[in-house]
Amino acid sequence: DEPGEPFQYVNTATVSSPTPDPNPDNNTDTEGSGVEGEADLAITKTGPDAADAGSQITWTLSVTNNGPSDSVASADDPITVVDTLPSEVTFVATTGDGWDCGHVEGVVTCDRITTLAAGASAPDITITVDIDPSAGPGSITNAATVSPGETNDPVPANNTDTDPVTITEDVELTIAKTTTGANPVLAGETTEFSIVVTNEGPSSARQVTVVDTLPDGLTAIGASGDGWLCTPSPTPATPASIVY
Repeated sequence: DEPGEPFQYVNTATVSSPTPDPNPDNNTDTEGSGVEGEADLAITKTGPDAADAGSQITWTLSVTNNGPSDSVASADDPITVVDTLPSEVTFVATTGDGWDCGHVEGVVTCDRITTLAAGASAPDITITVDIDPSAGPGSITNAATVSPGETNDPVPANNTDTDPVTITEDVELTIAKTTTGANPVLAGETTEFSIVVTNEGPSSARQVTVVDTLPDGLTAIGASGDGWLCTPSPTPATPASIVY
């Protein structure tokens, strides 16, 4: 029988003596018993300690058989790893040599139909995801679980591992201002400016403020922008200032 597979053994004992035994039929006895293997599977999940919202990260999952028996697997009863991704990430890809991996609605499942020997580690599984640009600041925690195939696992406590990631924010804001009205403009007439703000990421920019201080001789009479709350504030202290 393969290590890790259940099997039946039969043990026979016989007694004998030089003295004649009138009833030899009861001189032998047998005892049979079933033996089941046990294999302690453990999983370890690692990834970056911190990452920017909007960036891409990769988690690595490692499955080890601590024994004492081989962990037997088959197409009907594989060793299975399940990783339910946090809602703040989007699945990109998963790979693992000897693993059949797939992704459905935020859940990554990898099956191994090859027996994992006692003391051996299976090839690593990698899972790559994109972090939502608006996920920070904060943290996310991802958990992965391994389940045995045909061989019993006597230590389920190490079948799940988690990896927390601190989510930071990083943005690259740029601004471009152009004259879209009269240019040149006559004294006493009006003109118009256009301001375009771009976030080159990777994270979402929150509470963005634009302050436009006009040069001497110009007075703000109004400002507007889709999604912007614009407040012209011509006062003695700021005679030509607009806050967006």
